[in-house]
Amino acid sequence: MVSGIQLNNIKTTSPAMKTQTVPVIKNSPQTDTVEIQQKKKKKFSKGAKWAIGVVGTFATLAGAGLAYLAHKRSQIAKLYKEKLILSNLGENLQFSEASSVEEGIKFAKEVLKIPEVDSNFTLEAINETNRGLVKVSNANKGQLFMPRALRYHDAPSQNWYAFVNRNIESKHFGELTINSSFFDHARLDKGLKRDLFDESGARFFKKRSDGMMDLPFFDNMAFIPSDDVYKLMEKYYQAPENMSISDKRILYQTMIEGLHKKGTVYKRAPIDFLKDMETVPQYKAYVNPNYEELGKITTKEQVKYVENILKKMLDDNQPYINQFDLAVPESTIYHEMGHLQDYAENLKRLDLAKFKLSNIHWVIRDSWVEANKLPIDKPERFLTRDEIGNHWGSIVTDKELKNFFKNNPDEFKKCFPDLHEFLTNQQYQQTAGKVSAYAQSGIGEFIAEVYRDMISGKQIPEDVKRLYEKYNGPKLP
Repeated sequence: MVSGIQLNNIKTTSPAMKTQTVPVIKNSPQTDTVEIQQKKKKKFSKGAKWAIGVVGTFATLAGAGLAYLAHKRSQIAKLYKEKLILSNLGENLQFSEASSVEEGIKFAKEVLKIPEVDSNFTLEAINETNRGLVKVSNANKGQLFMPRALRYHDAPSQNWYAFVNRNIESKHFGELTINSSFFDHARLDKGLKRDLFDESGARFFKKRSDGMMDLPFFDNMAFIPSDDVYKLMEKYYQAPENMSISDKRILYQTMIEGLHKKGTVYKRAPIDFLKDMETVPQYKAYVNPNYEELGKITTKEQVKYVENILKKMLDDNQPYINQFDLAVPESTIYHEMGHLQDYAENLKRLDLAKFKLSNIHWVIRDSWVEANKLPIDKPERFLTRDEIGNHWGSIVTDKELKNFFKNNPDEFKKCFPDLHEFLTNQQYQQTAGKVSAYAQSGIGEFIAEVYRDMISGKQIPEDVKRLYEKYNGPKLP
């Protein structure tokens, strides 16, 4: 715990998606008759051709759809057999810190049984990745789906640190990719400067000579780093150029999870935030809600209610103090491995559901799109290409999906009923909000975020467990 908290000198600075032609015979007594007969024939032919064309086209496409259905079932079954292989690594692997990249790659291949590992990993990156994978393996007692390959890819413009490929038809399915820019000093410095300094460039977290800490505020709450976090902050304040990538990674992840995630929890799950406040004596006097009535209003209105309480506390010089501890930098590895276990457990069922007979109209439409070579960004292509987006689509990472949800909610509900329910059910959203804001963006992200917390050893609230089970989240032994 941080000792010597000074409640005076409160500062409120915040850190910084061809028509057939009929010949006409002229200058003949029979001309009018012939012409009329041919016109009638032409009129009848157009109607008949239209009807026959529609039926024929539908029959052709239906036949193509059924053939496509049978082909896809066979293809998917083959792909699952080849690609989804359960690893048996032993119940308690011992992680060994590598002293060279070559040694780290050897550990990944021989101990973790990962067939392919890129050779361009840095030492810090391969050690962090191996450490995270060992933790996930041990939590599963060695019985889990491991990445089919480890990739190290530079994507400086992307905000993802790691991801696993979920496309069963891709040659890269099941591969875990690490974004090398997250092991780059310049990128880490940019994020740390945003969080550790205020808008004027002054230190955001500091202690005075008497050991007291000025309270930095964010959204009407005071954020206090634990002693371990403060020591790491001090190293950065004093000489960031002397800090290792590993230390910067830990501090960077700490600021994301400690400041940004904890700082917005009351906006995601306001009622539970109030219930937690009632357990602290100095806060209880400010919290006296009628939870039955509060449950009848929108989340936005509930958030406003909480904000008024926090503001009143701040005015009374009794701010809500939010302490945060060192984060585990490998937590994103846990998240991505949650995705991989989720894919392995649910992908076959969801893929086959996509191609069942009751959905043949989707298959027909998708066949039409394929036959006409429509580009991937066409709306009709988007609406039909991936029904399993119902389980794994995210309105944070998929701009098209977000715009579809926002601009055409009725059609979105038809295409993605489960995802629509998850995104619009206030109770589900607040339950997911206890985990993180990202967990609220889609069913798959909720599952991966809960899995991350399970691997990290965090206590999972009962309502979060129930929602996780509803969506068949992967279990630990």
